[in-house]
Amino acid sequence: MAATGTPPFSHQWTKNGAPIPGATAAELNLANVQAADEGVYAVAVTNSAGTETSLGAALRVFPFLPYATHDYTNGGYRAGGTVRVTNTFAFSGAPASLRWEVLLPAGWSFLAGSGSQGDVRPVLGATSLAEWTWTPAPAGPIDFSYTLAVPVGQTGSVQVVARAIVRATAGADTEVLARPDPRSIPVAVGHSADTNSDFRLSLLELTRVIELYNTRAGTTRTGQYRVQAGTEDGFAAGP
Repeated sequence: MAATGTPPFSHQWTKNGAPIPGATAAELNLANVQAADEGVYAVAVTNSAGTETSLGAALRVFPFLPYATHDYTNGGYRAGGTVRVTNTFAFSGAPASLRWEVLLPAGWSFLAGSGSQGDVRPVLGATSLAEWTWTPAPAGPIDFSYTLAVPVGQTGSVQVVARAIVRATAGADTEVLARPDPRSIPVAVGHSADTNSDFRLSLLELTRVIELYNTRAGTTRTGQYRVQAGTEDGFAAGP
């Protein structure tokens, strides 16, 4: 917030309605915030016209716990194709080690990974369970991704469950499930012009869409097309 009007201004910050000693600057900066700092903060600004008090801003302090998230990219999966899952693992302090475990859908297998994958990672072709371990733990948060191979006959939505484990130097483990739990991955719905199934329309693919749209009967644009095997996208100009 900022005060407007005729300067000079004087400021007095309050917490729960009580003046904060020494808090008379235009900004209030709080360092090393603790639970005792919770409250409603406001500032009273005074100039020659009088004093105005801002609306209160509530500050709440939550304990920092490990958290983990995961999500798929490219709108889901296609049978016989691949799907990429991105992951974030955040934690506090300097743990002795970290571990990330993923229960894979039946028939799915680990294909590749990228990002901060740790010193132990899944082997190519791993099924059922994929595991990553960081020893010692790097500075957080950790961001990494992995690619899974999808079975040719896969149908319907599938679920991926992931668990993150933080091991303290004293040997105690803290476990947290990656959110959302479970992560449902649907069948991807793409455009028929996306001939290489990368969920993007390249210039060549877009040109093909424009070509079909511009189909004419005489001088009238009809935009008609028909199914025809053997073409790059399975269609031909109609009618």
